[in-house]
Amino acid sequence: MNEFNSFPPGWRKISEKEFAQSDFFRYGIGKTEYRQMMTENKSDPAIGATLYYIDADNGFSIVNNFWNGTIEFYAFGCDHDWSGDPREELEKRNIVLYGSEHASLCAKCGKLQIVDSSD
Repeated sequence: MNEFNSFPPGWRKISEKEFAQSDFFRYGIGKTEYRQMMTENKSDPAIGATLYYIDADNGFSIVNNFWNGTIEFYAFGCDHDWSGDPREELEKRNIVLYGSEHASLCAKCGKLQIVDSSD
């Protein structure tokens, strides 16, 4: 199956509340991609979804079921756990934080995120 017929890594259903409180509303959309994704059961209909990427590997999707008149919300990519200690990774990459910069490290995938909290 090619990637346009595959679910992105980490595809998971989320609640309307989780979607409303997600990064979808905090960050700009990096890119969009439409896929018709096939399940393992070939007799199931394809799931048509627009993927909204927040960064290179993570994002959200809103999937409608025309016939049922319903909408479901999905997330994909790593469900980040920002409890990792970023100090070793910062040192390894020779990154120095200044002023109001804060670093977080995902304990699951190793993504390093640096945020400047100044105005």
